Amino acid sequence: SGAELVIAICPDKQTIYPEYLPPSKRPAPGVLSRLDQFWAMAATLTDVPLVDLRAPLRDAKPKELLYYPRDTHWTYRAAWLAYEAAARALAAQDPSRAPLPAEQVEWYLGPPRVGDLAALMGLPAFGGDLNWLPNTRKLAELDRPKRGKLVLVGDSFSEPLTLFFGPDFAEVKRFNAVVRASVDSALTPALLAQERPDVVVVESVERYW
Repeated sequence: SGAELVIAICPDKQTIYPEYLPPSKRPAPGVLSRLDQFWAMAATLTDVPLVDLRAPLRDAKPKELLYYPRDTHWTYRAAWLAYEAAARALAAQDPSRAPLPAEQVEWYLGPPRVGDLAALMGLPAFGGDLNWLPNTRKLAELDRPKRGKLVLVGDSFSEPLTLFFGPDFAEVKRFNAVVRASVDSALTPALLAQERPDVVVVESVERYW
């Protein structure tokens, strides 16, 4: 449809932090996950704008909390790294675009997050995990040229990405891919015809594969 496209694959929490699994649940040496198999296949592709988030997350792991301890989801810090990788992939297609500089993002400590794992285990809904959040008001006030429309299609991991893409687009619309359904249930020719985006970013988390 003429839109630029970026496809970002979000690793599962245990892919980045396998050391916290019980020994019996850790992958055996030499066993490839579906994600590993996919990226081995993708190494042969030259014309698909795929973004592998495993490396930036593993590199940041010693100094950042990337996934909430009592939640399956990544933190906003991890989502920022995903944004950077996706924005660089977009800039490779359109050099007039550049990722938002990290120093322009102001962070603050928000209310503790009570995550989905805590709820699934029946733990009390108090306490929670450290939750660093971007200052959305400061992001909205950044003096950057806003142009074009971005359509973001993904699961729940894609929600934080809208905050970071916001300063560079006149409009950002997110469409939620139905849980456990393929992304193409949401990203359809009809949606593209209706929204007429300049950029499409697709996010998909490993566990739905």
